[in-house]
Amino acid sequence: MTLTLPLQIYWAGTSFVLCSAVFQPILSSISDAIGRKPVVYLSLLLFTVGSLTCALANHIATLIAGRCVQGIGGAGLVMLVYVLLADLFELKARAKIQSVVAITWLLGATIGPIMGGGFAHNVTWVSSYQY
Repeated sequence: MTLTLPLQIYWAGTSFVLCSAVFQPILSSISDAIGRKPVVYLSLLLFTVGSLTCALANHIATLIAGRCVQGIGGAGLVMLVYVLLADLFELKARAKIQSVVAITWLLGATIGPIMGGGFAHNVTWVSSYQY
């Protein structure tokens, strides 16, 4: 079955979020069972493999599969930040630390796309220098 272009674009974006939402509680439970460090390493590996798969994709199905793997890895990385903060800090200090992490996410989510758009619009790979 071939997806139309709007559906391909939709699934390329949604597959990350869907896999991330599904795997956050699963990876949290796994980190309780086998420890935090192996799950952090596994999540980082999955995110890296998913990113490489997306970068090298030459078909939409490969891109969607890569985004799914990225979503699983991203779920572990995002969720384990909060799990590790709960492990490291006492209840009294947790709210302050989690607000610092939330502000970091806020800044990245707002400034990142603006900077990316600026780079895409103003920076090229081709040198303007004439030989």
